[in-house]
Amino acid sequence: LRGRKNLQRCYETALRGAGSTETIRLDVSVTVSPSGNVTEAKAAGQGLPGMSECIERTVRMWRFPDAGESTQTKFPVVFQPGG
Repeated sequence: LRGRKNLQRCYETALRGAGSTETIRLDVSVTVSPSGNVTEAKAAGQGLPGMSECIERTVRMWRFPDAGESTQTKFPVVFQPGG
C-alpha cells in the first residue's frame, strides 16, 4: 500500500502524545468515486486520541484507478510500536 507510510506517521504522532506502546488495529471503510477519488473514509476501532481523524484525512487524499462506478471497500490496518 503506497500510502501506508503516511498512516504509520498518524500512529507514531498519536503514540508520542499518548505515551502508549500498544498494538492498534483500525478498520478503514473507503468509498471511491468512479473517477478514483476517495469520497468518504471512516476509521473504526480503538485508536489513540486523534489517530482516526489523521487516518481519515490521509486516506481521503489517496487516488485509485478509474473504475467506471462508485465502489466501497474496507481494510484492516494494524500498527505496532517500532513497525
